[in-house]
Order: sequence, then structure tokens, then C-alpha cells
Amino acid sequence: MGGLLANDDEARDQALALARRTPLPITARSLTEAEVARIDGRYVPVVLGIYLAGAVPLFLLFAFAGNPGVPQLALLLAAEAALGLLLWLLARRRARRRADYRDPRIVVEIGEGGATVRSAGRDYALGYREASVTFTAVRLRGVRHFLGLVLASPLGPLRLDALWFRPGRTLAAALAGKLAEHGALPPLADREAAPTTLG
Repeated sequence: MGGLLANDDEARDQALALARRTPLPITARSLTEAEVARIDGRYVPVVLGIYLAGAVPLFLLFAFAGNPGVPQLALLLAAEAALGLLLWLLARRRARRRADYRDPRIVVEIGEGGATVRSAGRDYALGYREASVTFTAVRLRGVRHFLGLVLASPLGPLRLDALWFRPGRTLAAALAGKLAEHGALPPLADREAAPTTLG
């Protein structure tokens, strides 16, 4: 995984393809605390799977090495402990990032005439020609995947993706489609540029 990428051409193409299949208007709401906990909880089985994928081959290598001695056993235990500690630290860091998350109760609507951001009983209208967004994508095994958009709004930057809004990625694609119609898509980033870290 190469980190988050900004304004990538493959991500843009994927977003526009999804936009063509998405009827308007579409509304997305910020995730509740329980939904965020559920999403972040999926990380635990992934970490466990990674640990087992590393620990089991090490154990099998040790078991079939013939007549292993104490130094080999110590080396195996040290390697497995180091792998477990590293993965535990990564999982803990991930869990802590959103441990204090509170639903901001934001609703974003994409319609034919413009976007609306609602929060705390107030509505903010955003015209498509003036909207400022950044595409986000992730590179997995050399393939880029559209994640969503970061939208500049009166409430600050909003990450319209599946980690923060429901249905965030679909709404982001619909927004990208409307921006394309109005000639307001951001310029593509240089593929060789360093990945941009967001949120």
C-alpha cells in the first residue's frame, strides 16, 4: 500500500464511472460512534491474519528444521514476539486515532442544482463551479482505487468517504460527476509525486 494519493487519474475515472450509475439527489450522513467502532473493529481480524501469516510459516520452518536447538528456539520466539509487538502497535495506533470520535451530525446532499451541507440546524449551499475538492485514492498492488473526496466546506474539510460518511464514497462520486459537468474538477496530480496524507 502506497499511502493516500491526491487527484489521481485512475481514481477520477472510477469516480466518474460510479457517478453515471448514481441517481440524484443523493444524501450522506456522518457516521455514528457505533458505526465507526464497527468499521475500526474490522481491523483486528486483519491484524490477526497478518500475524498468523507471518508466525505460522516461521513455526513450520522451525518445526521441520531437523533437530533445532535452544538458539534456534530463542530466535523463533524473538521473531514472533517482534512481529506480534509491531502489529499490536499498529492496531493500537489505528484504534486510538478515532477513539474519541463523536458524530458531528453532518448531512451532505448532492442534487442537480448544487450541494448542501447541513449541521446543527443550518444549511450551507455550495455551487458546483465554486466547489473545491481533492480526490483521494489508495494504491494496492499497483492498482489505484477511488476512496472519496475531501470537500472544502463552511464546516472545514469534509472527508466524503466510507470511513466518515454513509454512503460517503457513492456521494463523493456523484459530486465528482456534477463537478465534471460544470468543468470544475481539480487538475490531476503528477503520478510521480509523493503520496498526500489526508486526515
